[in-house]
Amino acid sequence: RYSEGEQFEIDVSGVKLDGATKAFIIFDKNGKLAAIVIEFSGNKFDSLYKSLNGQYKARRKILREDNKFARFSIVNGEVRLIEPRDSFTTTLIYATTQMWEKAESSVLQK
Repeated sequence: RYSEGEQFEIDVSGVKLDGATKAFIIFDKNGKLAAIVIEFSGNKFDSLYKSLNGQYKARRKILREDNKFARFSIVNGEVRLIEPRDSFTTTLIYATTQMWEKAESSVLQK
């Protein structure tokens, strides 16, 4: 709903990402890639953070009792890594700056 484009679920059974359970690709209204969302089973935050931190510049890392959260800068976008407490899932989101802005403004308007 934020991208105004198509969204597709990817079959992760053939993808070599340890623990990946779901993956989505999201396009904007012009058909350009706007986001990739990958959900992992189990507590993958620490291993994914280590891998991402070796490739991208970390903008923010928060480790609290209720969740773990990290943001990484990429060209024309941002990567966010989220692991809520007691959820047993970790979500990795690559999205364009425009996608994040639309999502955040939509949430603020509610």
